[in-house]
Amino acid sequence: PHRRTHLITYTSLVQRRRSCFRLLAVVMVKRALCVGCNYPSKAFGLAGAVNDAFLIAETLQVHLGFRHENICVLHDVYPGQKKSLKVEPAKCPTRVNMLFQLQQIVRNTRPGDVLFFSFSGYGLQVDDMDGYQDEGYDEAILPTDFVDGRDGDYSVIITNDIHDILLGVPQNVVVTVLMDCDHATSLIDVGGTMDGSLVSGLKVSTFCGLKAHSAKMTLANHDRDVWQEEKARSVKARPRFQPVME
Repeated sequence: PHRRTHLITYTSLVQRRRSCFRLLAVVMVKRALCVGCNYPSKAFGLAGAVNDAFLIAETLQVHLGFRHENICVLHDVYPGQKKSLKVEPAKCPTRVNMLFQLQQIVRNTRPGDVLFFSFSGYGLQVDDMDGYQDEGYDEAILPTDFVDGRDGDYSVIITNDIHDILLGVPQNVVVTVLMDCDHATSLIDVGGTMDGSLVSGLKVSTFCGLKAHSAKMTLANHDRDVWQEEKARSVKARPRFQPVME
């Protein structure tokens, strides 16, 4: 009788644990936002950024357990085409759509979930004309509608804006950010390198003999000759940055 009681107790415990595992599997949700900007109507458009976004989304779904309905892909052309049929406005990677979709997945995320965000396109540095002289440059990414800004200004997304949105993620959520562009090193944390050191290029100031860094960056130096080398030309490598904007 004692052996039977122990067996029943053990079986019940295993069943409860299995039920808990099934409950956790149901509760945890993996959400992703994958953005690709080819800028098809621009003279300096890219050829593969949209393909990258769709390939990343496919990898998440096929190999990493993300469900199709929880993956949002924003794109300005259809995969494999330079210019194609007009993309549905809600799926186009405009500034408004990108920020809205990122806010949505952050708002819907719960403890225990997984969140993934990727951007493939152009990055750049922005000189804030409202700031003080020599304070450094902000990092930013270009949405597909960047030329449609107000009052003649370009419409960009400062990496600090993305950083602020991601700060709304609850505790115990795994967040992965993949930036396939230049000038996005300060997106998450300027001290977020693998070895704990600061990212390179941070603006450092001295006050009363003490040095301190900010989230601003020094002006980047791009060597255009690199893109003219035979190795780069053979793989059709192209820079993913734009000149500094004011």
